[in-house]
Amino acid sequence: ENLDKDGPRLIIPFFDTKGKMIGFCGRSLSKNSNVKYITIKLSDDNPKIFGLNDVDFSKPYFIVEGAFDSMLLSNSVALLGSHSDISFLENVKENGIFCYDNDNRNKEIVKKIKETIKKGYRVVVLDRLSEKYDNYDINDFVINGLHGEKLEKLLKDNAYRGLKAELAFAKWKR
Repeated sequence: ENLDKDGPRLIIPFFDTKGKMIGFCGRSLSKNSNVKYITIKLSDDNPKIFGLNDVDFSKPYFIVEGAFDSMLLSNSVALLGSHSDISFLENVKENGIFCYDNDNRNKEIVKKIKETIKKGYRVVVLDRLSEKYDNYDINDFVINGLHGEKLEKLLKDNAYRGLKAELAFAKWKR
């Protein structure tokens, strides 16, 4: 029912580790769309993960929420749906770095970060760097000139697990 008056969309295909297309995501190009993203899997067995065909699981890699954010970081994937798809990722505890949008007022993001910390994963917690960067996501950093190795260093330097993550999270969510 929300798609009755849908408009144009940018189609982003996603592939498995062997390069086979396993689905696609449609990003609305209209600001007034009721549904910003539509993600379609070509088989129920496929994960909703963008970037599997490019990621090197043997090195630190970023796990972000959107395909565009993933395209702005080297060695990254985007979870385009449920966190249950995480089972398709390798070396998550050792090399995965979860990077959610930096919005401490968004209840869903706060919940996801809390759950990620509880599971023992490494997660980026960007304490108020400055008002300039308050509530930024990856795209905002790039638009404002922080990108490439400098952005990735900032994210890695602010990635925590365990007690350090809990302390950083408690400070951030205030």
